[in-house]
Amino acid sequence: MSSVSLAVAAGLSFLLVVLHVFIIAAGAPAYRYFAAGESMVRPAEQGSPIPGLVTHRGGLHAPRPLLVAQAAQRGPAGPPTRERMFSAVSLSIGLVYIAAIAAVWSSPGP
Repeated sequence: MSSVSLAVAAGLSFLLVVLHVFIIAAGAPAYRYFAAGESMVRPAEQGSPIPGLVTHRGGLHAPRPLLVAQAAQRGPAGPPTRERMFSAVSLSIGLVYIAAIAAVWSSPGP
């Protein structure tokens, strides 16, 4: 069970990497759609490499359990519906990682 949960977590991480690469390639419209904020959209519209670097650094290298904290911080009230959906996805992926870690820790050694 632990190897299956780790494989699922790894697969979800891979999908996040692909999504972040797409966002970098698509530029300003993708940043706007994924609610990155005008501080990312405006420089992307002007051709600045900064949004891509921030997306690469934050999206491709963020520890996945950190996604749980991010989603929990936003909470169910407040942000627009799209942001709530992204938070729910982040929370779900983080919970898969937590379940995978718990499965590894509870399984007997080799």
